[in-house]
Amino acid sequence: HPNKAVISLESDRGTSYGTYISVQNEIVGAYSFLRNRLALKQYGKSFDELSRASEKDLSNESLKAQVEDIKEKYPQIISEAEPFK
Repeated sequence: HPNKAVISLESDRGTSYGTYISVQNEIVGAYSFLRNRLALKQYGKSFDELSRASEKDLSNESLKAQVEDIKEKYPQIISEAEPFK
């Protein structure tokens, strides 16, 4: 279940910074994909569109509620462990 899923990212000291960032970006991209797909299905707009619109119109409670609904259904829970030897 998405609310119980935790992505654990662990590297070793030899991992390049570029590789680490690339993996992080893939994880965030997967969350974006899932959130966008659900938002389109439920609200007819991507999560990205809803987020941008709610940031522009801070008084629109409906948009805020939609964004929070999607975030609750697909919370971005990423655990980053200390690098090992």
